[in-house]
Amino acid sequence: MNSIDIRVQFSFKGKTYELGMTLDLDTLGKQQTIPSLHQLLARQHGIDPYSYLYEVMEVSEIKFANPQGLAKDFCAHKPFEPGAYFHYARTRQTQQLLHNILTEELSEPLPDCIRSDILRAMARAYQAGSQQEHDDE
Repeated sequence: MNSIDIRVQFSFKGKTYELGMTLDLDTLGKQQTIPSLHQLLARQHGIDPYSYLYEVMEVSEIKFANPQGLAKDFCAHKPFEPGAYFHYARTRQTQQLLHNILTEELSEPLPDCIRSDILRAMARAYQAGSQQEHDDE
């Protein structure tokens, strides 16, 4: 499972709030658009999105911790940013799919340097085919 913990801390009317949750990135990535993380936290904790409490929370910075799966690999190189993570995850998924196809179809393993070139070429062909399918719809 690919996941990451999110947390926001803020004060409102003299009270300090610390809200958190674990994001299931696999489920979130299947959605057409990435929802606001502040909205997800508000919903999880029963905060009305039309309240002053929500407005204060919305301007507070979200902290990320405890990445799991691909999120851990992604966060090893850069801070977590949802849009960039989902692009990274799709790219890794495509690379793994293409690697599996090469492994199944070729009788001998290729050297890493050749395999990376072939994988890049296959990925471009895959993306071109995917784009063509979307254009045809």
